[in-house]
Amino acid sequence: MKAKKYIFITAFIFVIVLIVGIFKFYPIIEKDTGRNNSGQVNKNNEWKLIWNDEFDEDKLDLKKWDYDIGNGSNGWGNNELEYYTKRNVSVADGVLTIAAKNEQAGTQTYTSGRIRTKNVKGDVLFSTTYGKIEARIKMPAGSGLWPAFWMLPVENTYGTWPLSGEIDIMEARGRLLEQIQGAIHYGNINTNNTQSFKVYNFPSGRDITDYHTYSIEWNSNRIDWYVDGRKYYSENKWYTKSEDKAIDSSYPAPFNRPFYLLLNLAVGGNFDNGAAPDNAKLPAKMQVDYVRVYQKLNLNSEKVNNSNETEKKSSASSQKGTSILKNGFFDEGKNGWKAYNTEVSELKSDGKNGCKLKAKPSNQSWNSMFIRNSLDLKPDVNYELSFRAKSSQDGQLFAISLEDSQYKSKLNQQFLTGLNWKKYNFRFKVDKESELALKFILGAVEKECSLYLRNVSIKQLKEE
Repeated sequence: MKAKKYIFITAFIFVIVLIVGIFKFYPIIEKDTGRNNSGQVNKNNEWKLIWNDEFDEDKLDLKKWDYDIGNGSNGWGNNELEYYTKRNVSVADGVLTIAAKNEQAGTQTYTSGRIRTKNVKGDVLFSTTYGKIEARIKMPAGSGLWPAFWMLPVENTYGTWPLSGEIDIMEARGRLLEQIQGAIHYGNINTNNTQSFKVYNFPSGRDITDYHTYSIEWNSNRIDWYVDGRKYYSENKWYTKSEDKAIDSSYPAPFNRPFYLLLNLAVGGNFDNGAAPDNAKLPAKMQVDYVRVYQKLNLNSEKVNNSNETEKKSSASSQKGTSILKNGFFDEGKNGWKAYNTEVSELKSDGKNGCKLKAKPSNQSWNSMFIRNSLDLKPDVNYELSFRAKSSQDGQLFAISLEDSQYKSKLNQQFLTGLNWKKYNFRFKVDKESELALKFILGAVEKECSLYLRNVSIKQLKEE
């Protein structure tokens, strides 16, 4: 009896401890699936989810992706050995799988898969200019395998590759499991391909065969690369020289245009110096848990005042003198402003003057602009550009640029508009005395809408 009683008490205590342990160490956590959450805002980082694929269906979503087929020209320009097919791409259990196989297809002895958010007809299924682009990916081991998550320009605005740019969010070599790299490609006709890149080495015990999150944060004047939320590379120096002299290819070109997404698993190719595929490792799988794209709510390099109709006046102690920009409050209508491929109408709202600009979709963002020329600014002086704006389309992105006579940008930023008036502030300096033009750039919209402007000013700030 005593033994039975002891066993019963011991078992009872064990159950209690187990229950407490479960509740203490294994709380119920709602899974962050990312499903049906386009428009969700990450409050900590101020990122708004604008596009995603969680791969929840039992097949590839052709409203988001299309397939590349074949071996391209010269192995997709890289001497790749695979033939891309649809059957090498599958979706199941919430995961996209791209499989590389040792099998004959056409003249190639390997097959694999490549998908992109621009279809073969040239229709763009998704593209973005700036933002946070990320994917959670698991990659295979094996010599000659080349998995990649990358971006190409929707249009070759500045010329054929690499003049219009390429962004490699992540690419890896299957024989070097402990590292990946991020890169950009750019250049001009004479230099052909110039690239800037950095290799990331995983901590001990981790490698590309584990799931990792690979991402970039792409701004108008900088691109940052991350692995599992850790920044390992930042780049802000690049250039291009357009084949067409009439096209402005000043910085931050070519990385100021819409780019689309690609995922693929190549076999062979130049990236790993033509390393021979290890057939013993085939078939091999690249697996993708999700792809997500975010837009930053505050796209400005300086803090944006997002207050609505209540205008807070700048304190006299922070500014010096009056606005250098004349008729920025549109008291004289459109006098001094130049409209380029946009309809402009005068506006009076709440007793304040302004203007309404019609924005229409265009292949070139600079095909539609509202310009104020002849702004004389001094070098090494702190200035602040401010204006108030709203749009007929909530969440619409527009851009501003401050350029010299050689079309070199002194300030180039996007700004996110809503249905209500907001104030935007940008601080900047110029490196030499220049006569500049302020440009509101309208041509990057996807559908026709209107931008409303008022209270545009440039003021010299007091030295601190």
